[in-house]
Amino acid sequence: MRKFNKIRAAHGLPRLHSSRALARSADYHSSDMLRGNFFAHPSSNGDSMLKRVTTFRRARRVGEVLAWIPTTSGRGQAGRVVRMWMASAPHRASLLTASFTRVGVARRRGTFAGQTATVFTADFSSAR
Repeated sequence: MRKFNKIRAAHGLPRLHSSRALARSADYHSSDMLRGNFFAHPSSNGDSMLKRVTTFRRARRVGEVLAWIPTTSGRGQAGRVVRMWMASAPHRASLLTASFTRVGVARRRGTFAGQTATVFTADFSSAR
């Protein structure tokens, strides 16, 4: 989360506050993707990202960014993923959405696409 707030501060945006509810939502989704061997915003049961996230935390607006990387070591993964998100216009837009005030981040390691991988999910929300 420190990396997010450093980036947001550089763009004149308010800081994000950690949310346990959003972290549970993100963890649920990372686990679901590994268990189901898929990579997408909708859940394996067909629920939309909006429905899933608002089940954990009600909000006027929600967003999500996802990433997966082959796992070779745990060092530097978070920084690498944040750089990937900032290099992608849609992901960058989510990280820099001014109305988002809360974030929950999850990282799960497992087998994905036939290899050991780490899946990252960050769920964002506005005030209720």
